[in-house]
Amino acid sequence: MNSNHLEAIQKIIPKSTWSKKIDLEDSVGVSEVAWHYSDVMQVINILTRKGYIILGGDVYQLLNDSIEVTYDNWYINAEENEEGIRLSEEKAKDYIESYFERFGENFIYSIVYKKI
Repeated sequence: MNSNHLEAIQKIIPKSTWSKKIDLEDSVGVSEVAWHYSDVMQVINILTRKGYIILGGDVYQLLNDSIEVTYDNWYINAEENEEGIRLSEEKAKDYIESYFERFGENFIYSIVYKKI
C-alpha cells in the first residue's frame, strides 16, 4: 500500500477512526496501516460503501511493545463490480470475525483494497 492509497482513504474515514490506525512501517517495515478488530469492521464498511473492493488482508500480533507478522491472511479473486465488492466485504468480515473469535484481541488487521 503506498502513501497515495492511504491519503485517498484518509479523506473518507472519520478522523476518530483514522486516529486509531496502527502504522506498520517502523515495526514490520511495510508502508501499511492496521486496525484493531473493533475498528477494522468500520473501515471495511466505509471502503465498500465508497466503491472499494477488499482484495484481502494480513494479520499481525501485538506482543508487549512489538508487532509480529503471523503469516495469516486472506484474499479473494472477485469480479470488479458491485457483486464483487459485496463478496469481498463478506469474505473480509467473515475471516476477521472468525479469527477474532478464535484468537482474541491481541491481533490487528491490514486491508488490501482497490478503488473500482
